[in-house]
Amino acid sequence: MATVQHDGLTFTGGLHVERDLSDMPSDRRLNAIEVGSDMAFVVYNTDAKPKKNKKSFEALWLIGPEMWFKGQITATGDLTHIDDWRAGIIQTIVSSERIGRYSGLVTRHLRLDTSFGSLKDGQDRSLFYGSEKRFAISGTSAVADIREADAPNWLAPTSYTGDPGDPVPSKPADGPYLERTEGDDHFTSYLAVAHHASRTILVLGKSSWQVSWDGWYDYPAKVWHPTSGPLQTLHYETDFGYAYPRLNHNTHSQPPFSLYLAEAEESCYISSPGGWRPATIGGDLSDRGQGRNLARWST
Repeated sequence: MATVQHDGLTFTGGLHVERDLSDMPSDRRLNAIEVGSDMAFVVYNTDAKPKKNKKSFEALWLIGPEMWFKGQITATGDLTHIDDWRAGIIQTIVSSERIGRYSGLVTRHLRLDTSFGSLKDGQDRSLFYGSEKRFAISGTSAVADIREADAPNWLAPTSYTGDPGDPVPSKPADGPYLERTEGDDHFTSYLAVAHHASRTILVLGKSSWQVSWDGWYDYPAKVWHPTSGPLQTLHYETDFGYAYPRLNHNTHSQPPFSLYLAEAEESCYISSPGGWRPATIGGDLSDRGQGRNLARWST
């Protein structure tokens, strides 16, 4: 448990994280093959009816673990304005690299551009990863219960031309075909309370976790093997209390989490013969251009 005092209030809370096999996607989970202790994969064909002139293709879907973030925050003291505070999980993407290596030295490389700093994970225009929780007053204290889940996953075509503008080979069986996967996603997740009007954030717990996508793909057998066996996911958690007050005007506090409000996907790029191009997290080219939304919660 950790404790932070601020403006006549004392907040106490702790973060607990549980890791489990993901139950997504429900319509294809019966075909998922579990590997190690928390990873799974599915090999399937995308929609038979092409959308927006997109071809159907065979894909390897790597399914990471489902991470459950659970916490309870109790506030005591002067509860007159406790309804001005919100509690939840602030999740930051430190880095994300998702790489497919294909025969003939062909590479499909997706990355989130963190050159401007770490990225906010979660819904657009919100500080929190999921929902914002209000405090419920009970006697001389107020309590907020937090429960959020995240299950990283990504899809790689089992055949790839090397050009995201025309990714599907005319004869996929002739290659270039997928031989291995590489990369990882690195996250930090914080149990926090925020006061929107004063732009103040109080942290009560932190989870650092990483999912490795390293593995070998047997194209004829349609089987994926992780490189590191059951050690695909690393996780560390700790409770600590720290205040980041009035971030609009405080030039001394440098919070370790991202304050960007845009979804991380807006910073996704894919390698192409002409260089890095904007893309969706699934690898489709995006028409958003090279511009980025740099709006911050603290401005």
